[in-house]
Amino acid sequence: MLDAAASPSLPPAPMSETIASPFPIPDSTAKPLKRSLRSRIRGGIVLGAIAAFAGVTPFAYAYVLWSSTALFPSLAQYGVPSPPSSRLHYAALVYFAIETIFGLVYHGLAISVQRKRPGAAVPKDSKRIRDVVKSVFEANMGDTSDSAASSATSSRRGSVAELPGLRQRGKTTSIDSGYGTDSTDSSVKTPLSSSLSSLPENLEAPTTYNFLGLQPDDPRAIDFRETARHWFHGAPFSSITRQHLLHWMSSSLYGIPYEEIVEERRAQKVDVLSLPREDDIGRDKLETVERSVDLWEARSGAKLPEKTVEDVGVIRLTLDPVRVLSRPLALYCLIWLAQQVYRRKLCSWGFEEKVYGGLKYFIRTSEGWSADRNSEESKRPLVFLHGLGVGPVQYAPILNKLAKDEAFKNRPIAILVQPHLSMSIFNPRYLSPPGADESSASLVAMSKARGFDKSGVTVLSHSNGTIVHGWLLKAAPELVERSCLVDPVCFALWEPALPYNFLYAAARSPMQLLMRYFVARELGVANTLQRNFDWISSLLRPSDIPNVGDASKASVFLSERDAIVDTPRISAYLSAEGLDETSGLKIFAKQKHGESMMGHGYSFKTVMNWVRDETDES
Repeated sequence: MLDAAASPSLPPAPMSETIASPFPIPDSTAKPLKRSLRSRIRGGIVLGAIAAFAGVTPFAYAYVLWSSTALFPSLAQYGVPSPPSSRLHYAALVYFAIETIFGLVYHGLAISVQRKRPGAAVPKDSKRIRDVVKSVFEANMGDTSDSAASSATSSRRGSVAELPGLRQRGKTTSIDSGYGTDSTDSSVKTPLSSSLSSLPENLEAPTTYNFLGLQPDDPRAIDFRETARHWFHGAPFSSITRQHLLHWMSSSLYGIPYEEIVEERRAQKVDVLSLPREDDIGRDKLETVERSVDLWEARSGAKLPEKTVEDVGVIRLTLDPVRVLSRPLALYCLIWLAQQVYRRKLCSWGFEEKVYGGLKYFIRTSEGWSADRNSEESKRPLVFLHGLGVGPVQYAPILNKLAKDEAFKNRPIAILVQPHLSMSIFNPRYLSPPGADESSASLVAMSKARGFDKSGVTVLSHSNGTIVHGWLLKAAPELVERSCLVDPVCFALWEPALPYNFLYAAARSPMQLLMRYFVARELGVANTLQRNFDWISSLLRPSDIPNVGDASKASVFLSERDAIVDTPRISAYLSAEGLDETSGLKIFAKQKHGESMMGHGYSFKTVMNWVRDETDES
């Protein structure tokens, strides 16, 4: 077992009646759920499967060690049984010796991944970082009747200077005394300070931004505090300090510890006031981090104490220990075999393997194909971007349909292969995932080489594939005619639900446990998410999607029972941004993450109808 840290458990806490939390918080007063016999059997099978695979490596170590006792006959007098001299034993010894070597190599790779510095994955475009900071605090700020009633000032748009506690020209506007809600008990009111903290020395106040300053009792501020505390392992909001937030903010924006940002400023020996000001957030890393914390306090309607004696953990996704669990070489060999069998299957259907910009594709183009921007959808190239798992073979149900359906017979299809997400440990790119620039450049190069740029492409992406989809939309929006994002993980990445649910929270069902071991704790996936994930470049806003608002050209499909994506909050965010169920957003009732890719059911039919540009009659 290589798990570097135990998954934190969320402290029991009843939720506020006015806030729908995306996080599974156990209620100590609730009666335990009765599990059906079928559910118990399913859970037992899952636990057995995980134990069988996870136990191979330690058993291999033990078997090889036991077999080595044959070299020391004197151990027999101490009751140590000698290994048998049979063919079966020697065959087992050879296999377990190979597994032992692989286990040691795997452990070494996990250590090398732990030592990676994630800062290199952070975008160098400081303006992009500051623009994202601005959009984060402006999100979910739509007026509601409740908030309007709670505070007259909180329903007024204005500049950042109007935010409570931020100074303008050396003057400090105080916040009205009020009460915030401690998220661990909505019935207890915790008094907040009468003003926000003063700005750092030599830091000028910002001038203009169009998002609201909120009062502590504004429902939007309460919701912000309740959600944000899960970046601190679900700690009570009252225990979070400014120091905690500085550490979280520096790791989130720049992928490096706060101490290094402070030291960088000190080493430069430059007066920050002498640096050119491009906007009102910050002129260097330290100023940007500190200003962002000021805005975070204003957005939450609360002042954070400077220090506390309470020990609060901070989720720093790309700085926390990479969580990896061992698995046998045999598992990777089985996955490789399945991938090779499906590779041959695709080739038998007319696909060919091509490399563009260092990335591999399965591509099929019918002989004599040609199309332009005015061509019908049945001729427009389709690009498929898969998610985490074992690669294209995992998506066989939908890819088989695309490959064999008459409707796609004359339609070019391109499937991007992503070995870093596919447990392809024998692939050279297994621990070298491509970033935004490389991926989008490769997709553009592939499209130009195949003539897809003349007609434009339709892109269908699922789960983590929506990240790559978003990269392409931002890098070459003119290339994409139609976009379909299924179970997307690219929206509202400032919210903690996605990383918390997938990487940190304890598994609460057999399926979550299965996903945790076979996907989240797999070395390549863990390396991608915890050492190479750049949420700023991966963030997609609805306004980044070409033709958004036209459901026939831009659609987002969510699953109601998704255990990874927080469907209620993401759908609310998209609706607030203008993408609702009348303009391209659809929620598949009673569906789980990935069920719409399984080759049957109304959700699969809906996706296929959209790809064909046909009306969904379900």
